Amino acid sequence: MANEIHAKYGTSTAVTVSLASLADATLVASTAVTGVTAPQIRVFCSVKVGTSPTVNSLISVFIARGDDDGSEIYSGLQDSTLYQDALEFVSAMPVAATSDKTYHWEFSLDSSGPDFKLVFLNGTGAALYGSGHVVRYRSVTPEVQ
Repeated sequence: MANEIHAKYGTSTAVTVSLASLADATLVASTAVTGVTAPQIRVFCSVKVGTSPTVNSLISVFIARGDDDGSEIYSGLQDSTLYQDALEFVSAMPVAATSDKTYHWEFSLDSSGPDFKLVFLNGTGAALYGSGHVVRYRSVTPEVQ
């Protein structure tokens, strides 16, 4: 009988990122996620938009790959100097023109590296809601059965 390869999931872990009341056209980075050894990471996002977002606008997510201790992000940029053109796009959620609506989505990061940050760009045309945002990740490792 042939072997099968199944996904082995790690523990769901919160990612700290300040999305509350994030202004339109503003980037914010999470704290560093460090020590990742899995070949794939699943990220789960729950983000609530504020009042009067623009229809078909986006909440975008980028990855900032770090060095071995998470103190620097991709291209050597420090936390205080985030630039969208130095980040790798990984996901986006289109939004409707509905105020105070929560959007849920997930995406995979392949080969995230040992340290990374998630960077969110609010492009909704309105500030995000003041609370109710959740970002979590879990590792996914192939396992031969």
